[in-house]
Amino acid sequence: MDFPRKSDDRPENNDYSNDRHDNNRNEDRRYNNDRYNDDRNSRYNDRGGDRRGYDNDRYGDRRGYDNDRYGDRGGDRRGYDNNRYNDRGGDRRGYDNDRYGDRGGDRRGYDNDRGQSRYNNRDRGGYGGNRGGGGGYRGGGRMQNNRRRNVPQRPTSEKDFAILELKYGNIYGGEPNFYAIAEICILFFEATTNKIYIENWQNRGNIDYVSVYSKVDELGHTVEKVKEVVNMSTGRVKPFQEDFELDERAVEYNFRQLRPAKAQIKRFLQTVFQKYTINNIITFDGRRDVFLCESTGFKFDSPRRPRNIIDLQKILNKETKYLFSLNKLSLVSGFEFDHIDSKLRSNNNEYWIHPMAAKHLMPKTAAWDAARLLATHNEFRDHFPDFMIKAQLLLNKITKSKDVEE
Repeated sequence: MDFPRKSDDRPENNDYSNDRHDNNRNEDRRYNNDRYNDDRNSRYNDRGGDRRGYDNDRYGDRRGYDNDRYGDRGGDRRGYDNNRYNDRGGDRRGYDNDRYGDRGGDRRGYDNDRGQSRYNNRDRGGYGGNRGGGGGYRGGGRMQNNRRRNVPQRPTSEKDFAILELKYGNIYGGEPNFYAIAEICILFFEATTNKIYIENWQNRGNIDYVSVYSKVDELGHTVEKVKEVVNMSTGRVKPFQEDFELDERAVEYNFRQLRPAKAQIKRFLQTVFQKYTINNIITFDGRRDVFLCESTGFKFDSPRRPRNIIDLQKILNKETKYLFSLNKLSLVSGFEFDHIDSKLRSNNNEYWIHPMAAKHLMPKTAAWDAARLLATHNEFRDHFPDFMIKAQLLLNKITKSKDVEE
């Protein structure tokens, strides 16, 4: 019995006509030939390998990275814009090239324009590692060139300066040629803003030292030298006795009390000089002041950081041919300080001082002498003719008073 062929058995108008299922297609092709051909040229062209939905116009051989943004740059660039980093190597984690330029190292979110901040300590090893050596965020080595040093960190000018004043004396009953530092004041004057900053350090050791001050008349002339004994820790004052001496055990105790002050003074000076970027220092007969500070290990002037130390007394001596004391110069400059308004005044100048800084301005302190020296210096520098006239008038009065006494 002959069975009919399968093709003959199909009805003419069945659901599997040649119009829907093209015999020219390969076996098991269930997709429209207009969308998927054998060459796969529409979206993937001649690219080999396995392309899972990546458009050739957008992705070369980059794993999800835009070829227009990265060009021929090799390596693994995780979402970093070529316009921002250009040819800079290394791993730059989201840092804008306009902000950091060609600066090396790892800068985590520090805007270079903010280096104008008043308390940006540009020479320190931390936070960007400008000097290297001691911590910070992976700053460069110790010999790394510090490019930020030449960038002004404050609104400074050549007129900015710091005044250094010390209070020191002999240990009461000890060696007459040994001096102990009781107080240090650094007054920083910012000429562009007329702001005054006062940094003060006090020795808190339990040590009695001899403090010497002058009693003056209405012309600033010294009438008497007064000695008194002051305790550094408590500030307690007691009368001075010329024949008082310490035994060997008491002298050793005082030296033990003084020993920690050496490191404290050095650290204080380093912190303040870096904080304010001090280059000009003004003293008044300050040879011993500078010597005592440098005996702690701090150097005011070095090849790495040269500083200009000015002795105002020597300059005034050359101009006036007279050795003025600070008491007389306070009268010449017209120095006064108003604790109510917190204002320092002289003949032609007036400065406001923050109350927290003004609390240090008390007579017989280093801060008080520094404020008097500031008034004298600015009157001499800014109002020279007026200053010289008033200095001559004071000298005339002193001469007349001596003639009357004779």
